[in-house]
Amino acid sequence: MIRIITLIIFIACLTFGFLWLYQNSGNISFDAFGYHVETSFALSVLFLLFFFMAMLLLIRIFFVILGLPYNFKNLITSFYKVNIPLKLEELLVAIYNHNHPKANKALNQLRKHLPENLTNLLASEVALLKEELGEIKLAFLNLSKNDATRIAGIEGLISVAQQENNWNEVITYCNELNKIHKSEWLLSTYIHAFIMEDKWEDLINFIENSRQSSLLAKNRRKQLLGIACYKVANNYFLTRDSENALKYALFSYKHLSDFTPNLILLAKIKAADQKFEDSIKYIKAVWQIEPSFSASDILVSIRKNYTDEKFFKIVKNITGYNSGHYESNLLLAKAALDIGKYEDAFEAISKAIEENYKFRACLIMAEYCQKTHGNVTEVIEWVKRAIGSEIDVFHLLYFWDFNTMNITKFPTNNCFPIARV
Repeated sequence: MIRIITLIIFIACLTFGFLWLYQNSGNISFDAFGYHVETSFALSVLFLLFFFMAMLLLIRIFFVILGLPYNFKNLITSFYKVNIPLKLEELLVAIYNHNHPKANKALNQLRKHLPENLTNLLASEVALLKEELGEIKLAFLNLSKNDATRIAGIEGLISVAQQENNWNEVITYCNELNKIHKSEWLLSTYIHAFIMEDKWEDLINFIENSRQSSLLAKNRRKQLLGIACYKVANNYFLTRDSENALKYALFSYKHLSDFTPNLILLAKIKAADQKFEDSIKYIKAVWQIEPSFSASDILVSIRKNYTDEKFFKIVKNITGYNSGHYESNLLLAKAALDIGKYEDAFEAISKAIEENYKFRACLIMAEYCQKTHGNVTEVIEWVKRAIGSEIDVFHLLYFWDFNTMNITKFPTNNCFPIARV
């Protein structure tokens, strides 16, 4: 409204000025191109005004004509021009709806309009929808070539290698990522790969020297070093390298003094080296934690190095740590039978078969019957019971749980077997 009033006032002033000029100005005359022109000054001013307005209009028309090709191009391209925000929304919705064809179509339309890094990131998301490892790997390779998206690319390549169970490749990519990034995810992936590839010495070096290992909780660090040293020691023991086996077994003992498989391994190493007292020391340690038939077998294997009374005393001392345990009763019964202490043997074996008849207990009872009164019928009866009874050779199983990053005796859907003793 104000603008209209202002315009009216301006036109009125202009009209008034022109009328005043027309009434108060004189005439002017001039000769041009053989013509004599005579007019008033006011009309001359009006003519010049219209002349300049006409020139401005012509110039405007000229520039409009010059811009026609460009405007025509815009008119044509407007029919197929990509609406970037709308198309990007369409792409993201398709990705989260797991609609690969629609997402791929939207991505192809956006490729020329988005920055390279963003295009590569979106391409990796679209490739994941198709679930073809070749395309997914190519998408992550493209990401890994650019500094801005390198971390995302390498992490993606690690995930693909894990799906392919290519743990050597996982370690290779982890080494690349380790140079530029530090995270708990990378740490757990490193550990997973070393364990799956059975590279226990590499795992030890990684935990002791890598900057990533600073993210490990103290308890988990001790457990990992303990089981890694145990696995290395066991491998050396199987190849009859007692020196290195003992070295790594002692390292394991330093980190995990109550790890039963390593205590049994130490007992085996000491027995093989004819250091029987040391072997017995580790068997005692096993018995204090959980009696094991594997430890019992080691003790029986060194029996010939002791007198009857000495050996029986050792057995009673060891079994005293867990006197009510089934393995303790069996070991005590076998030792007593071996040296003719039949009353002690009968007492121990009776305790072993109190709850139920089990294979080894029935066989030891059959041996007791044979050695004491020689009743063949009774011996056969106990052998039959042994055949029909449940097997009682129980191995102690240990696993590394990748989910909790802890040692466990119970298998899970994401674990690795560490020991069976």
